[in-house]
Amino acid sequence: MLMTMIPFTVAVLTGNEQGMTMDDATLSGTVEEPSSSSADLEFDFDLGDPNLFLDFDAKSVAKGAVIQALAGASMLQGVALELSVRIVSDTESRALNGQYRSIDKPTNVLSFPAHDPTEILEAYDWAQNGGPQVLLGDLVMASGVISKEASEQGKSLHDHYYHLIVHGVLHLLGYDHIDDTDAEHMENLERNILAEIGIADPYNIRTEK
Repeated sequence: MLMTMIPFTVAVLTGNEQGMTMDDATLSGTVEEPSSSSADLEFDFDLGDPNLFLDFDAKSVAKGAVIQALAGASMLQGVALELSVRIVSDTESRALNGQYRSIDKPTNVLSFPAHDPTEILEAYDWAQNGGPQVLLGDLVMASGVISKEASEQGKSLHDHYYHLIVHGVLHLLGYDHIDDTDAEHMENLERNILAEIGIADPYNIRTEK
């Protein structure tokens, strides 16, 4: 089921608000999807913006990024998982951002976690002992914002989507960047996950003189 709305926590990375600039690393060709044999992933994907054109298979890229993020965070533990990704118009993103965060503008990725961060390991433990699959939550990507950011930052659209999905999945797992220590830990994990598939450090700030 797409868009299981969980209003208690919505986390977001917004490059402009955080003062971050992605680098211009690009990844050519098709990224091989990581093996998901160690987990049963129920992955829902919806391209909710009918006007969006991408020069790559968005569903395959999104699923690959989800699995890569889960593996990098050591959360592929032989349990059944469920997660959804929606790519929507900026209009829909703005409405959701206003509804759940009281911010009247679209943003690149909204994360709707199904669990409080303190409950994630408990949910995994329950699933490993015969309980239900672990519902991780939903990611909502704003197509226009992401395209604009990629262009402004000299970054391939593929790489920018991939990074933001990895970032969003980590939020679903309870990672955050509210303080400097948490931000450094989360960003280092993202760097390591992306490096596994050849995407350069997305937080390597470069400015044009």
